[in-house]
Amino acid sequence: MAVTPERIKGRLKIFTQANLSSKRIDAIADRLSKIPEDNAEDAKLDEVIKQFDTYNPLDEIAKEDDRVRLLESKANTPPKQDPPKPTDPPKVEVPKTEDVPAYVKELLDANKNLLEKVTAIESGKVLEGKVNSAKSEFLKSETFKGLKPDLQDFYFKNIDVNSETPIEDQVKTVEGIYKDVIQSHADSNGYSTIPQNGTANLKPNEDVVNSIVDGMK
Repeated sequence: MAVTPERIKGRLKIFTQANLSSKRIDAIADRLSKIPEDNAEDAKLDEVIKQFDTYNPLDEIAKEDDRVRLLESKANTPPKQDPPKPTDPPKVEVPKTEDVPAYVKELLDANKNLLEKVTAIESGKVLEGKVNSAKSEFLKSETFKGLKPDLQDFYFKNIDVNSETPIEDQVKTVEGIYKDVIQSHADSNGYSTIPQNGTANLKPNEDVVNSIVDGMK
C-alpha cells in the first residue's frame, strides 16, 4: 500500500504555498507516500496531506525551515567586526548547523515556543487592558480623582483587576475605607467629620491625608 513520493510532492505544491525546504518536502513526501493505497486518486492524496497539516501545520514547519536556512546562511557568512584589541578580543558566536534538532523535535519545539510567545503576549495585553479599565473607573470617583497621583496609586492598589467582584463595587468599598480612615483620624484629633458624599472640594487638608497614608505604609 503506497504511492510514489513524486505524486505527494506534486499535491503538496498545489495544496500549500508554504515555503518548505527541498529536504523537508522530500521527508514529508516519503512519509506520506506510504499511507494511501496503490494508484490512489489525487483527492485521496489531498486528504492524507490535510490530515497531516491538521496535526503538523505546514505553515509552521515552513517557518522553522526559514529559521534553519537563516542559521545556515549566518554560519556560512563571515561576521563583520572591528579589528580585535589585544586586551579585549571579540567574542563571535556562530550558530552551528550540526546542532539543528531532528524533524520531530524541531516541530515540537517550534510549536511550544510559538504557544509560549502568543500566550505571554495575550496575557500581557489582557492584564494591561484590565488595569487601564479599572483605573478609568477608579478615577471617576469624586473621592479619589482630586487626590495627588501618589495617593491615587496608594488606594488603587486595593483594586484587584482579577477579582470576580465588579470594579465599581470594589471602588465603593475602597471609598468606604478612605472615609473611615479620614473619619477615625478626625475623631482622634478633634476635626469635624467630612460629608458622606466625600466630594473632592470638602476633603480634609491633604497634609492630613498624607500623614494618615504614611502611617499606613
